[in-house]
Amino acid sequence: MKKILAILMATVLVLSLCACGGKGPTTSIKDPAELLNNVWAKFGENEVFMAYGGDGGEDGMSFAENAAGAYSLTNAEALESQFAFPAAEVAKLESAATMIHGMMVNFYAAAAYKVADHNNTDALVTSIKDGLASMRWMCGQPDKYVIYTVDDLYIVSVYGNTMNVDNFKTHIVEAYPQAKLVVEEAIA
Repeated sequence: MKKILAILMATVLVLSLCACGGKGPTTSIKDPAELLNNVWAKFGENEVFMAYGGDGGEDGMSFAENAAGAYSLTNAEALESQFAFPAAEVAKLESAATMIHGMMVNFYAAAAYKVADHNNTDALVTSIKDGLASMRWMCGQPDKYVIYTVDDLYIVSVYGNTMNVDNFKTHIVEAYPQAKLVVEEAIA
């Protein structure tokens, strides 16, 4: 009787561990635009600048003003050329949003991506890092870039001048204390 009870308890334990192992991370963040906008809302009066978000919509002219906006995943080549997200990897995303400085993209460019499968997060971070490291800059070069993960479901990359990137670093952890800085590099 004791053996049967021990086997039954072991079976229940194994099944419960298997059930827990199949669940991925959870988040309360609705989408990448919400993530970027919540960080932007933390910027102080002396830190903000004119900014535009998104890819301009179907007409190419409907950018969000002073807010992040959705960036269509069907525009993979533009996402790669502007934000260094590899076009070949876009199928691994659920959605994306962007926000750039209104005068000069190299002063501040932020992109947030919701990954379709959290198991791809680390590989996508590496791909974005490689893309930013090899990017050819026009009209001036940004000083640095950072990459964060939030809840293992979001990747956020920001490049720009030191002041704007450092402000972002301060405010992302105010908005999302669970945000993890995974890459910080100067652009040479």
